Amino acid sequence: MSHKIYTSFRIGIAFGLFIIVQNLHGVNCEQTNSSTNSLANKNVVFLGDSNLWTGGKDNSNPRSWSFWFCKEFSIKNSMNYARSGATWSHTKNTKRDILLYEEKLSDNNVVLNQVLRLIKDTKELRCSKPDYIFVMAGTNDAWFQNKRPQLFSESVQDVFTLKNKKHQQALSLARTVKLDCELLQKNFPKSRIILITPMFTTQASTNLISKVSDVISACGEYLNINVIRLDTINLINPLQEKNKLTYTLDGTHTNPSGAERVGDYIAKKLKSSFNKIVLNIFLYKLIYGIFGFIFLIRVYSIVYGLLFVC
Repeated sequence: MSHKIYTSFRIGIAFGLFIIVQNLHGVNCEQTNSSTNSLANKNVVFLGDSNLWTGGKDNSNPRSWSFWFCKEFSIKNSMNYARSGATWSHTKNTKRDILLYEEKLSDNNVVLNQVLRLIKDTKELRCSKPDYIFVMAGTNDAWFQNKRPQLFSESVQDVFTLKNKKHQQALSLARTVKLDCELLQKNFPKSRIILITPMFTTQASTNLISKVSDVISACGEYLNINVIRLDTINLINPLQEKNKLTYTLDGTHTNPSGAERVGDYIAKKLKSSFNKIVLNIFLYKLIYGIFGFIFLIRVYSIVYGLLFVC
């Protein structure tokens, strides 16, 4: 009798270990899928300024990082709403305008109007709702700060604690990032939004580009949106570009080599964020499996004890 109970006990232990192994194996498969196939069949949209605009509407031009990014993930469905000269920040004359097409700095060439075009296109079924939305802007905000004098007029903390202003009144970088992202979150609640900060340029100081990036990053934290920062000399080194153009055509806009460099960097950062998500799932399932195993041990111990007494 005791031999049969002991055998059942060992079977219970084996079953508990099997549950843990199956959980961990599932996570491993999920990690592989997340890092390689998660974007391939998704609808991906890009918003921003000229370093995305150069990729073309379908991201087929290798001068933009979006081309190399889509190639890395084998993305089949992508749309590009970016415009050369676009800024996050507004002027007092900025209005909602989805019809105007410009390729230079202007009152209405702002990310907000790209967001509105995307919303209109999805509502009118000209494009599918995006699964991923990448927004990269900020270079022109820094480059033409004299045209955006209210750029740093509000702190990130203020715009997230004080009463919202209307879009026409949003002048600062912090407030426009907040309003544009909240508009995306409201209209595309199932989409994953990723903010990309500007890379270094010869047209603005590294301190100014990093200051812009700090604001965007802080907004991302408040909004629970992923941010990938490009303000590192490991990507574009302005001193190097001034001496000899290596990764840019003019110190600001990437050539194909620079675009590939940036696209690969963004892809690696995104894969890293995927892996963090999978790690959290891994830990959850591991803990779940361990507690399940302990529970089985307790049950078999109680049963074994009762049968032994009998």
